[in-house]
Amino acid sequence: MLYASSMPLRLVLVDDQPSFRSALSAYIATVPELVLVGEAGDGESAFEVIDQLEPDVVLMDWQLPDIDGIEATRQVRQAHPDMPVVMLSGSSDRQMRREAKAAGIAAVIHKNDVAKALLPEIKAAVARRARSFASNSSPAT
Repeated sequence: MLYASSMPLRLVLVDDQPSFRSALSAYIATVPELVLVGEAGDGESAFEVIDQLEPDVVLMDWQLPDIDGIEATRQVRQAHPDMPVVMLSGSSDRQMRREAKAAGIAAVIHKNDVAKALLPEIKAAVARRARSFASNSSPAT
């Protein structure tokens, strides 16, 4: 799917903390370029929600009760290879960031930085995906 700039980007939020999901949902509601279409509190329900709603971007917590966010992202990207996943973490662990990048995560945002970093990181992830889609769709010369 190519993204029309006039349409808000559809997000699914995966985080096991209801209070964080609620706060982030309220924040996203104030950003006209974004719309939250679904939420999940664990990996298993995340896969169902993502498969059903096919969002433009997934916001994935690093630590979930049944699976870590990196492994969940691998599974999401296996089923939806073009779907950007942005990792949310309360940690600044460098090893986690390396593993996240290796798993194909588009960006890692510290939960304390969500308000300033979320929209720019999502836009950058979507732009990279659109460029990748365009370069893979170009006819060979």
